[in-house]
Amino acid sequence: MSTVTDLQARWQAVSSRLSKAGYGSLPAIPAQDGTIIESPPHSLLPRVGIWLMPDNQLPGILEDFLRFLVPAGDALLVYVEQSIDGIPPGHLRFSDSKKPKARIHTWLAWPDEPGKPFGQAISAHYLDSSLPAANVFAGWLQRTFFS
Repeated sequence: MSTVTDLQARWQAVSSRLSKAGYGSLPAIPAQDGTIIESPPHSLLPRVGIWLMPDNQLPGILEDFLRFLVPAGDALLVYVEQSIDGIPPGHLRFSDSKKPKARIHTWLAWPDEPGKPFGQAISAHYLDSSLPAANVFAGWLQRTFFS
């Protein structure tokens, strides 16, 4: 499935559920900086914020988003990717769809204080919350919950 088709299918699934719940005027595609659907007039339905991981444009999962927070040029990540790619056929203990999880968890297992959960890895500055992907996500959270 192509990236565009996958994104369209994911967006259509979300839009369909929102439409059935009573939300109207849904955009045809998700906003690149995260989508916010206001509650319908005279309704008790809440405002809804939608973020399609990892960046509203590509297929992926949370760990793909976290990959965007690894500092550019990180030599350890290159080694992690080479290590994972070098696992001989038949010896992988995860499916290809789980590769992003294997990548980020392996990378987080190798710093001075290994095994930190994602939030602590951000606090410890292993993951860089000042990078553009984090800023876009934080902006969406701000608009969704505090505007």
